[in-house]
Amino acid sequence: MLDNKEYDSIISGTRFNRFIWDFAGIPINYDYKKRSRRQDFEGVFLEKGAFYISTISDIIKSENRISDRIGLY
Repeated sequence: MLDNKEYDSIISGTRFNRFIWDFAGIPINYDYKKRSRRQDFEGVFLEKGAFYISTISDIIKSENRISDRIGLY
């Protein structure tokens, strides 16, 4: 469980361990010359949008639903 004193905002998501390319044929999240096996690839955190937790004052101040120290759940 996350300690809410460590974060200003918390977002929901999941581990995503796929190799991503842009439409110009350039890899985004890895070096294809040093490609690891996918099961050894740590991956990235994919934001899911199920919830965003922030205080009202932080939302007003930042004009955003998340800000500053962001925790991933």
